[in-house]
Amino acid sequence: MRLYDVIRKYLLPIVALVGAVLFGAACGEQRVGLEEFSQKVYAPRYAVGFEIVEAEGHASTILLSHNPWQGAGETCNELLVVRNGEAVPDGFTGSVLRGDAERVVCLSSSYIAMIDALGAVERIVGVSGMEFIANDYIRSHRDRVGDIGYDGHLNYELLVALEADLVLLYGVN
Repeated sequence: MRLYDVIRKYLLPIVALVGAVLFGAACGEQRVGLEEFSQKVYAPRYAVGFEIVEAEGHASTILLSHNPWQGAGETCNELLVVRNGEAVPDGFTGSVLRGDAERVVCLSSSYIAMIDALGAVERIVGVSGMEFIANDYIRSHRDRVGDIGYDGHLNYELLVALEADLVLLYGVN
């Protein structure tokens, strides 16, 4: 048997197998189906309209927001928060946030108070209607927090320029 035939017959399949194993291990990506996100991490006691679910053994979570605005009907918005480099589940069609939201725009002052209560107010990079904001941190950092405007007068160019990871909206008729 010639050397070429030996390499082709024995060595190439072994190299291919080892390469596939190493490539799969290097990717470290475990695919998980959307149906596996069935364990509730958080279901509010008094509030309505949202819940947070996860898949067993995975760090990523999905925030489900049911009927998120007045008159929404049977609408459900989904936000997947991907952690530890996990893959987006097969069949997921909602929004995806990879890691934590480091840059947040709040289009309602109510969100500012909640984020402040979490100790993360410094992550806010944009607000709606600066003159209506009472938060001391936001008011003292006007040079770092953009005023997006409100109602039908939003500054979309500024909103894009702020490069927010997350924009928190509110909905009314």
